[in-house]
Amino acid sequence: MNEGMKTNTILLIYILIISSSCASKLSVVSNNNIIVNQVNIVPEKQCILGNWNICCAENSKGYQTLYNVCPKVQFLPDGNGEIVFSGKNCFFQWAITEDNTIVFSFNSKKDEESFISKDTEFKLNFYNEKVLQYLELVQKENIYKYYLSRVRIDSPCSDESVIQSALQITP
Repeated sequence: MNEGMKTNTILLIYILIISSSCASKLSVVSNNNIIVNQVNIVPEKQCILGNWNICCAENSKGYQTLYNVCPKVQFLPDGNGEIVFSGKNCFFQWAITEDNTIVFSFNSKKDEESFISKDTEFKLNFYNEKVLQYLELVQKENIYKYYLSRVRIDSPCSDESVIQSALQITP
């Protein structure tokens, strides 16, 4: 396979994974199953860093919200972050506590009102699944869960060998 074809194939796989990442997570969560061969990892701060997409959320009764346009979330190393919705942005500060909770705070009322929830503390669940990573934000009262996802190659704490083996194409 020539280099151009290999690049196009990897790009196609990347696009397919991104477009299906929410659907594969939804089926796992909807059935209350643990992701096959995966263990929830207590994430280090560095694993949260970077860009994520929020393409779906689920309430405690299992009803799901799928976003037509997935808000983009960015966690910066200095504890700041941003959510980009279509037409507006929300700026926040974040910190992870010892009990695996992420706490958000805001400098302005506008940002607080633009946030994904009225709650500011969420239990964290972090999963790796082949070439994808998932970050689940669960409200304290387990009322709503927000599912963030990204391709592992975009993560600052990826295992390159896992990514490469998942990208292997068998003829």
